[in-house]
Amino acid sequence: ADQKGVVIIGPATVGGLKPGCFKIGNTGGMMDNILHSKLYRPGSVAYVSKSGGMSNELNNIVSHTTDGVYEGVAIGGDRYPGTTFMDHIKRY
Repeated sequence: ADQKGVVIIGPATVGGLKPGCFKIGNTGGMMDNILHSKLYRPGSVAYVSKSGGMSNELNNIVSHTTDGVYEGVAIGGDRYPGTTFMDHIKRY
């Protein structure tokens, strides 16, 4: 992946989202939840989570109490993750 310049989020990820840009995996739920939670609008809060359930909860809390999600990703809790917390923190 490093040689090809590709980022592997993690083998047990539910995905990630960047409002207005992309949604990968099942994060944020179905489109009706994304619209209800206003996850389609870009915001200023970024997060990284090892838990898919926690990332969905973070999406909900952040979208209702701040200006929205800048980017969120669940890297998964597998023993051999693709990316780490610090990989994403450095990007943010």
